[in-house]
Amino acid sequence: MVSSVSITTENVYLGRQPILDRNQSLYAFELLFRSSRENRAEIVDNIAATSAVIAHTLSEFGIDAVLGRYVGFINCDASFLQSDVIELLPPDRMVLEILETTVADDAVLKRCSELKRKGFTLALDDFQGINSKNRDFLDLVDIVKVDIRGLSRSKIKDVMSQINRRDVLLLAEKVETREEFNYCQDQGFNLYQGYFFSRAERVSGKRFTPAQTAIIQILTMVQSEADVPTIVEAFKQSPTLSVGLLRLTNSASIGLRHVVTSIRSAVVLLGHRQLQRWLLLLLMAHGSTKKGRQTALIHQAAGRAKFMELMALSNKAWAPYAESAFITGIVSVMKALLNMETKALVESLGLVPEVRDALLERKGVLGDLLNLVEAIEQENTSMVAEFVGAKVKGGYDLLVHAQGQTIAWVNQIIDAGI
Repeated sequence: MVSSVSITTENVYLGRQPILDRNQSLYAFELLFRSSRENRAEIVDNIAATSAVIAHTLSEFGIDAVLGRYVGFINCDASFLQSDVIELLPPDRMVLEILETTVADDAVLKRCSELKRKGFTLALDDFQGINSKNRDFLDLVDIVKVDIRGLSRSKIKDVMSQINRRDVLLLAEKVETREEFNYCQDQGFNLYQGYFFSRAERVSGKRFTPAQTAIIQILTMVQSEADVPTIVEAFKQSPTLSVGLLRLTNSASIGLRHVVTSIRSAVVLLGHRQLQRWLLLLLMAHGSTKKGRQTALIHQAAGRAKFMELMALSNKAWAPYAESAFITGIVSVMKALLNMETKALVESLGLVPEVRDALLERKGVLGDLLNLVEAIEQENTSMVAEFVGAKVKGGYDLLVHAQGQTIAWVNQIIDAGI
């Protein structure tokens, strides 16, 4: 039965949250459909709005653009499980999360069995122990998502003891600290979801590595508009950077029709603007020995950067800040990966004043756009609604379109091996 709450699709936007494995490598994305209303649960209670956004997003951008090479998790209540809209989703690419409010009655259990025969993977969402609502689902699901928020360690052990003998993957959700991640690893969880990977770890006396120093030296040349021969010579001093430059230039994200084989050609074709972007992403790629966490953070940095750029370009008054918006998005994530204070990082990169002000004090257009992208990531629906209502002329349609373009671009960047 469709909820009586009315939510127009124009007031709905897409979120994409990474799910990592035990090595902190990217495993999947959860696709989140959010309403501008304060009550986030309303969107999953409204089959019409959810269905419309799914159809719009997947038809406009395509499943490969939205998910890349990964699978996607999506929340399902009883109404959505019973709907024909599920047939639009590719079974091999989607995990259907059964919400904790869903009652395991005969009709729902029959439908779940049918969906499994069609090839869908089922997950049980927000599990905190066996009860009358979820007991019968445990024999059908392939993944159990344990909501650890608010659970004591003894309670987590108790919950694990109820399910660890079953043939399921265990996913710890709402993991927010390194300590929680380590504890959940010790308890045997297979997958992890939460903000823990994007938080900075305390490292005293942090310094740039030789590879990072080389990148910053070339970045300084690019920012000061050095001539092509000077930049080419700097690249030749670092074979690793040269190989990476050629790989990027020949990637799908650049869209060239012929293969580039020389450093000079690559520098000329990319230009100073694209080079600056790539060098900042590369600086992140050299920022950690923890490859899984590194990949997730590069996803986040590239996504913030592209989304902020697209939003800037959507408004004539903001358009002059588009390039700075991209740079702001990347650098805003660097703190977590490089384990440096924002002020020290900003000073070392020689950023322009408007980028510095946005990162350090959240001032100006760039500060507003940075607040917006963080609100989307953190599911702060009221802040998103306030920003869209006051400053986005195209409303949620423009927001969702920018998100779709961003996701497709990020997937190309990652596939390029950055």
